[in-house]
Amino acid sequence: MRVTLVIASLGVLSVSSSTSAQLVMGRVLDKQNRTPLRRVEVRLLPDTGGRSAAFASATTDSSGEFYVDAPGRGSYRLEFVLPRTTLFSSPFAVNTDDVQHEYVLDTQPARTYFEFEVSKQVWPLPNQPHPRYPERMRQAYKEGVVLAEFVVDTLGQADIATFKVLRTPHPDFTAAVLAVLPALRYTPAEVDHRKVKQIVHAPFVFCLNESLLPWVHPDTSKFERLPRVRPTECTGR
Repeated sequence: MRVTLVIASLGVLSVSSSTSAQLVMGRVLDKQNRTPLRRVEVRLLPDTGGRSAAFASATTDSSGEFYVDAPGRGSYRLEFVLPRTTLFSSPFAVNTDDVQHEYVLDTQPARTYFEFEVSKQVWPLPNQPHPRYPERMRQAYKEGVVLAEFVVDTLGQADIATFKVLRTPHPDFTAAVLAVLPALRYTPAEVDHRKVKQIVHAPFVFCLNESLLPWVHPDTSKFERLPRVRPTECTGR
């Protein structure tokens, strides 16, 4: 999910910090309609660049407001735990003064685009691993094309949960594709220079002696020699 965090100044809330800690406080709003987000768990984390234990946590009230105590000076970030996702703020510094911000969260799940809707399509990176040619199919001199559908996310990785088989000559070939899919990497699709998720129809060609079988478009059944998303190189040469 692509998220957007917008930070703006916020008026002082009616709370005071303790003498041994700095107060981090703010208001959490929904980006879609600027309404307060209630009952959202907010966790204060050290800015380590990785997963860390929270120093403190709080839950937003009916006005979307919260406050937590930072243990001292340093760089921190906030984690917002929502029903369908977890979002993080940008890092911020805690010095001698209390910290006050307004956080506008994009709570809507990022949509998935079709090939014709994007300005820059998904494309496989070079030097990709090949599916392993099934030994039983090799011994039988069987070739074929597995036409798979899956979503490539904004990080350029295939979402395994979206994997579908549109056409396959044998389950052994399908299993080989599914096994290699987590290791494949792609250039993500873009819309207006923004990375988005895209549905991909990718042919995986299993052929011997470097023959190349034609690719069939799943919607029109038209044979094409150059698919929109290029297949991996011939496997099992």
